[in-house]
Amino acid sequence: MRELYINSSFGWNPPEKKSELFHKLSRFILVRPNTGGPAIAFAMFRFEHEDGEDVIYCYDIQVSSAAQGAGLGTHILEHLIGIGFKWNMQQLMLTVFKDNKQAIKLYNSLGFIIHPSSPGNFPEGEDTDYEIMSKTLLEQTN
Repeated sequence: MRELYINSSFGWNPPEKKSELFHKLSRFILVRPNTGGPAIAFAMFRFEHEDGEDVIYCYDIQVSSAAQGAGLGTHILEHLIGIGFKWNMQQLMLTVFKDNKQAIKLYNSLGFIIHPSSPGNFPEGEDTDYEIMSKTLLEQTN
């Protein structure tokens, strides 16, 4: 992921990333091998209020290169969807770099779409290097 950030409009800023990760509202899903050892995948998320909706926002999801292709990303996202349902969140949202084709394919396969607030939906945002994607969990009732 570091390489994706380095080549993006966000840039790589370790203090900023650390601040985001250790925000008091951040929550984590960690995946460790059955044999113990360091995490091989994780997700960092928060419960947020975006555009009048309660959402679960996935700020980061990463699977180590050695563990990719084993379905861990799918499993983590399905777990996040379950958390969203349990806490009556209207959507699961995330930001993805347009160059991360593998992630976009995964998100699409799970029913994510480009969110209406994504910068690519606006003329001034056509050239951005990221999209905001979302999956509806519960329809908002007024």
